[in-house]
Amino acid sequence: MFKKVLLSSVVIGLLNASTTTIIEEKEFDLVQSIIPGTKIEKVKASTLVNGMYEAYFEDGSLMYVIPDKRLLFMGEIYTNTGQSLTQKSIEEYKTSNNIKDPLEESIKKLKVVSSENQKYLKELFENGVLVGKNDKQKYNIVLFKSLTCPYCKKLDEYLKDKNVGISNYLAPTKDSEEYYSSKYNIKDPGTKLKQQLELVNKRIKGFGVPYTLIIDKNYNLVDTIHGFDEDKWKKFLNEK
Repeated sequence: MFKKVLLSSVVIGLLNASTTTIIEEKEFDLVQSIIPGTKIEKVKASTLVNGMYEAYFEDGSLMYVIPDKRLLFMGEIYTNTGQSLTQKSIEEYKTSNNIKDPLEESIKKLKVVSSENQKYLKELFENGVLVGKNDKQKYNIVLFKSLTCPYCKKLDEYLKDKNVGISNYLAPTKDSEEYYSSKYNIKDPGTKLKQQLELVNKRIKGFGVPYTLIIDKNYNLVDTIHGFDEDKWKKFLNEK
């Protein structure tokens, strides 16, 4: 009797494993059919939206795909408190597959206290568009954002009545050029945006916006804020 039960358990286990593999293969083929020619490493059903899949690439980044609607979405999904669910999924995937995050690696290197890093972070701060000023604030703040990002707008709204100076970098688009020209009277906004992008790309790789660097007065990198994390902002804005 024991042998029969044990054998049945093994058979059921094999059937379940086989069924799971077949389902995974079908999901992979379904998503791949929407984006043929694109190399996908893994596909899994998303828990965020029914019928949506997460397609992961070699570097750990992901694209959302809704096969029934033939829709693709590249970007981040946030909670109403500003937490990036996309980044959470990416971090879990990278951890489980032992993939090194280029952003994490570049930030890790920048956090090392050295004259080279201090020089770069000082240049980064000084080449942004400085908005606001507070000589008493504890940190130099560099903010990367775009004009179309909803959580960038939410962060701008949050910071509007805060007494803080921030060095701003915009994603290089035509709208950004017009914004730099009309808002800050920058004479050659296209060149300014290009210079900013080249400077960022020297040392910092692969981030979504909003993304913030918290730098001390000696130009050492203290921390980063990904997305609109109000608790983290409160922490640094309230420090004296």
